[in-house]
Amino acid sequence: MIIKLVKKITISLFTLALVCSCDDVSGKLDQYLEEGPIIYTGKIDSLIIEAGYYRARVNLYSAPDANLSYANLVWNKGANSQKIYYDETKSLYDEDRKCFYAILDFTEDALQGNIFFEVANYDRYENKSISLSRSKLVYGDNYQSGLTNTLVNSITNKAWTDVDSCAIAFDPKVGLVGTEITYETPLETVTERIFENEVTLGLKSGTTTLSYKSLYHINSKDLDTLVTTAVRDVTLPVAL
Repeated sequence: MIIKLVKKITISLFTLALVCSCDDVSGKLDQYLEEGPIIYTGKIDSLIIEAGYYRARVNLYSAPDANLSYANLVWNKGANSQKIYYDETKSLYDEDRKCFYAILDFTEDALQGNIFFEVANYDRYENKSISLSRSKLVYGDNYQSGLTNTLVNSITNKAWTDVDSCAIAFDPKVGLVGTEITYETPLETVTERIFENEVTLGLKSGTTTLSYKSLYHINSKDLDTLVTTAVRDVTLPVAL
């Protein structure tokens, strides 16, 4: 008799637990149906940043998603942000690179050095994708002031009638792309940029010095060419 009673109690408890469990599952299902399914917005596949002098270009390559609306880009510890819309009428699109992009100007805030960027996609329902982050060295006065002028390897100065022909060769350095030279011609003072290591100049006869600054393009994809802040003077040999 006792055994039968124990069995009945056990069966009753099991049935009660099963009913409660079904009610709990039903409740979770109702909540899921009420809130709707989880939406995963297409994420950004690649974030490429190109540095310049107090500016940067940000290129976005996103995964296909018909509902994509815009990407929200933040930097400077969240103090600055910009929306890049996936719409050619609202944002810039590079046909050659097949990407949307933005040019960021940091002049007003004087931002320079390593800047941390974070970006995420949003669809038209404001669902957010997984974020993607990158840091980039942005050039400014601090970096530029540390650049030094290259040296002169050789100078040959030959006299003509009213013009001296000066052949000058500069020492090549990593990142060096040219030289900004200031010199006297028979008519005026000229400042020009030379993008070769060796150049021949027509100087005013009797000119004894010329001045120059070095030009740097640190990386091939950089936006700007940097110029040394200091000027270097060169004493010319006596024209022969």
